[in-house]
Amino acid sequence: MARKYVHDEVKPNQRYSDILNEPRKLLLPIDGYQNVPVISLEDAVRNISHLLDSDISTKVYIAKENSRHPEDGLTPDESASIHLYTMESVEDGVSLYFILNKTLRLENRQHLKPWFPYLKLLLTGLFKLKSEKQIVWRGINGNSSQEFHQGETFIWWESAAVQNH
Repeated sequence: MARKYVHDEVKPNQRYSDILNEPRKLLLPIDGYQNVPVISLEDAVRNISHLLDSDISTKVYIAKENSRHPEDGLTPDESASIHLYTMESVEDGVSLYFILNKTLRLENRQHLKPWFPYLKLLLTGLFKLKSEKQIVWRGINGNSSQEFHQGETFIWWESAAVQNH
C-alpha cells in the first residue's frame, strides 16, 4: 500500500527515543525463558500475536524469507527473530520491539511469560553473535542529564537501538 509523505506528520522513531520510559529502579531478573525449548518463529509468536500489529504473520513470513541462509552461524529462525524485532509498523505502538520493550519494563514479570518462546529464540540467536566492546551512541527524546551520574550503574531492560562511529 502506498503512503503519502507529509513533512508535518514526521514523528521521532520510538526505537531511539523511548529510554525515558525506563524504570528508575532495579527489577527482578527475567527467569524461566531459559527453560523453554527453541521452536520455530511462527510458533514463538503464536501466543503474542494478538498483542502485535495486524500484519504480524506477513512480517514473520518476510523475516523468514530474508533469513533462509544466514551467514553468521545462526539458524534461519534465530536470524528471522532478530530481523522481526527490527521491523517497524505503520501504526504507532504496535511494533514487536515496542510492545516487547514496554513489557520488559513492567515490574510484574508474569507479563513476560507469553513472550518466553520468542525471547528464547531471539536471545539464543543474539548470544551466538560475536560481541564487540566499543563506544555506542544512543539518542533520547528529552534532557536526561539529571538522571545519569558518572560511576553509577543503569540497567536498560529494553533492547536498545544504538549506533557506533
